[in-house]
Amino acid sequence: MTWLVVNDTHLGVQRAGGTTRDSAEALRAFLRERFSRLLAGHSKVVVNGDLFDTFEVPVADMLETYVELSSWLSKGGERLHLLPGNHDLSKNSSNMSSFELMARLLCMQYPQRVSYLPGGGWIDQDDGMYGLSH
Repeated sequence: MTWLVVNDTHLGVQRAGGTTRDSAEALRAFLRERFSRLLAGHSKVVVNGDLFDTFEVPVADMLETYVELSSWLSKGGERLHLLPGNHDLSKNSSNMSSFELMARLLCMQYPQRVSYLPGGGWIDQDDGMYGLSH
Protein backbone atom coordinates (compact mmCIF):
# COMPACT_ATOMS: atom_id res chain seq x y z
CA MET A 1 0.00 0.00 0.00
CA THR A 2 1.32 3.42 -0.90
CA TRP A 3 1.55 6.40 1.41
CA LEU A 4 -0.66 9.46 1.08
CA VAL A 5 1.32 12.62 1.83
CA VAL A 6 -0.87 15.62 2.61
CA ASN A 7 0.34 19.14 3.26
CA ASP A 8 -1.04 22.65 3.40
CA THR A 9 -4.68 21.68 3.86
CA HIS A 10 -5.22 24.73 6.11
CA LEU A 11 -8.29 23.32 7.87
CA GLY A 12 -10.06 25.79 10.12
CA VAL A 13 -9.39 28.64 7.71
CA GLN A 14 -11.16 31.86 8.64
CA ARG A 15 -11.22 34.38 5.83
CA ALA A 16 -12.87 37.75 6.28
CA GLY A 17 -11.79 39.75 3.21
CA GLY A 18 -13.94 39.25 0.14
CA THR A 19 -16.22 36.73 1.84
CA THR A 20 -19.59 36.53 3.46
CA ARG A 21 -20.31 34.46 6.54
CA ASP A 22 -21.90 31.81 4.31
CA SER A 23 -19.06 31.69 1.79
CA ALA A 24 -16.44 31.53 4.56
CA GLU A 25 -18.27 28.60 6.14
CA ALA A 26 -18.66 26.94 2.74
CA LEU A 27 -14.88 27.11 2.28
CA ARG A 28 -14.27 25.55 5.70
CA ALA A 29 -16.81 22.79 5.00
CA PHE A 30 -15.32 22.13 1.55
CA LEU A 31 -11.81 21.71 3.00
CA ARG A 32 -13.06 19.35 5.75
CA GLU A 33 -14.99 17.23 3.25
CA ARG A 34 -12.05 17.11 0.83
CA PHE A 35 -9.70 16.01 3.61
CA SER A 36 -12.14 13.28 4.65
CA ARG A 37 -12.35 11.98 1.07
CA LEU A 38 -8.55 11.90 0.78
CA LEU A 39 -8.25 9.77 3.90
CA ALA A 40 -10.90 7.28 2.78
CA GLY A 41 -8.78 5.68 0.09
CA HIS A 42 -5.58 5.19 2.07
CA SER A 43 -4.33 3.23 5.07
CA LYS A 44 -1.00 5.06 5.54
CA VAL A 45 -0.93 8.85 5.79
CA VAL A 46 1.70 11.50 6.39
CA VAL A 47 0.52 14.98 7.30
CA ASN A 48 3.48 17.10 6.25
CA GLY A 49 2.67 20.43 7.82
CA ASP A 50 0.00 23.08 7.91
CA LEU A 51 -2.91 20.78 8.54
CA PHE A 52 -4.50 23.80 10.22
CA ASP A 53 -4.55 27.34 8.89
CA THR A 54 -3.11 28.94 12.00
CA PHE A 55 -1.34 28.13 15.24
CA GLU A 56 -4.65 28.20 17.09
CA VAL A 57 -7.83 27.26 15.25
CA PRO A 58 -11.29 27.24 16.81
CA VAL A 59 -11.65 24.29 19.18
CA ALA A 60 -14.55 22.98 17.09
CA ASP A 61 -12.28 22.70 14.03
CA MET A 62 -9.56 20.94 15.99
CA LEU A 63 -12.07 18.51 17.49
CA GLU A 64 -13.71 17.78 14.12
CA THR A 65 -10.29 16.97 12.67
CA TYR A 66 -9.38 14.84 15.68
CA VAL A 67 -12.64 12.89 15.33
CA GLU A 68 -12.08 12.46 11.58
CA LEU A 69 -8.56 11.08 12.07
CA SER A 70 -9.59 8.93 15.02
CA SER A 71 -12.49 7.49 13.02
CA TRP A 72 -10.16 6.80 10.08
CA LEU A 73 -7.74 4.99 12.41
CA SER A 74 -10.52 2.94 14.02
CA LYS A 75 -11.81 1.89 10.57
CA GLY A 76 -8.52 0.49 9.32
CA GLY A 77 -6.03 3.32 9.11
CA GLU A 78 -2.69 1.63 9.75
CA ARG A 79 -0.18 4.46 10.20
CA LEU A 80 -0.37 8.19 10.69
CA HIS A 81 2.69 10.45 10.93
CA LEU A 82 2.11 14.06 11.90
CA LEU A 83 4.80 16.62 11.06
CA PRO A 84 4.14 20.26 11.90
CA GLY A 85 4.54 23.12 9.46
CA ASN A 86 5.22 26.78 10.02
CA HIS A 87 1.55 27.48 10.79
CA ASP A 88 1.43 24.65 13.32
CA LEU A 89 4.10 25.83 15.76
CA SER A 90 4.48 28.69 18.21
CA LYS A 91 7.01 31.39 17.36
CA ASN A 92 8.61 31.03 20.80
CA SER A 93 7.60 27.40 21.54
CA SER A 94 6.00 28.41 24.83
CA ASN A 95 2.43 27.55 23.83
CA MET A 96 0.91 24.35 22.52
CA SER A 97 -0.74 24.72 19.12
CA SER A 98 -4.03 23.17 18.07
CA PHE A 99 -2.03 20.81 15.85
CA GLU A 100 0.29 19.71 18.65
CA LEU A 101 -2.61 19.14 21.05
CA MET A 102 -4.45 17.03 18.48
CA ALA A 103 -1.27 15.11 17.64
CA ARG A 104 -0.59 14.32 21.28
CA LEU A 105 -4.15 13.14 21.84
CA LEU A 106 -3.99 10.84 18.81
CA CYS A 107 -0.60 9.48 19.95
CA MET A 108 -2.08 8.65 23.36
CA GLN A 109 -5.13 6.97 21.82
CA TYR A 110 -3.21 5.06 19.12
CA PRO A 111 0.39 4.78 20.41
CA GLN A 112 1.40 2.01 17.99
CA ARG A 113 -0.01 3.67 14.87
CA VAL A 114 0.41 7.44 15.29
CA SER A 115 3.62 9.40 15.62
CA TYR A 116 4.21 13.10 16.13
CA LEU A 117 7.49 14.16 14.56
CA PRO A 118 8.06 17.84 15.45
CA GLY A 119 11.50 18.06 13.82
CA GLY A 120 11.09 15.26 11.33
CA GLY A 121 11.82 11.55 11.41
CA TRP A 122 11.59 8.22 9.67
CA ILE A 123 8.29 7.50 8.01
CA ASP A 124 9.28 4.15 6.50
CA GLN A 125 12.89 3.01 6.89
CA ASP A 126 12.40 0.00 4.63
CA ASP A 127 11.46 2.28 1.75
CA GLY A 128 13.92 5.01 2.75
CA MET A 129 11.16 7.55 3.45
CA TYR A 130 12.14 10.35 5.83
CA GLY A 131 9.98 13.37 6.64
CA LEU A 132 11.20 16.87 7.43
CA SER A 133 9.08 19.42 9.26
CA HIS A 134 8.86 22.72 7.40
